[in-house]
Amino acid sequence: MTTLRLKAEWANGILKPLEPLDLREGAILTLIIEQDEAKDLESHNVLETIDRLREPIGQDDWDGIPTDGAKNYRHYRYGHPRVE
Repeated sequence: MTTLRLKAEWANGILKPLEPLDLREGAILTLIIEQDEAKDLESHNVLETIDRLREPIGQDDWDGIPTDGAKNYRHYRYGHPRVE
């Protein structure tokens, strides 16, 4: 049994390899599909991607995030005194 790992694109109901395959015509294959999440995110617009990334985070977690992070990054990152 030979193992071959390659990238492919799913488009219009067809799985298209992104590189040539050295296979004989009629070869029987077993496929294991791993979705490349980074590439999948590129297919959405920016706002949809942000919404997808925010979904697993609960509202309580968002409420606890400081709103002065840019101004006080030294405080949050290095423990410097907070700027008012």
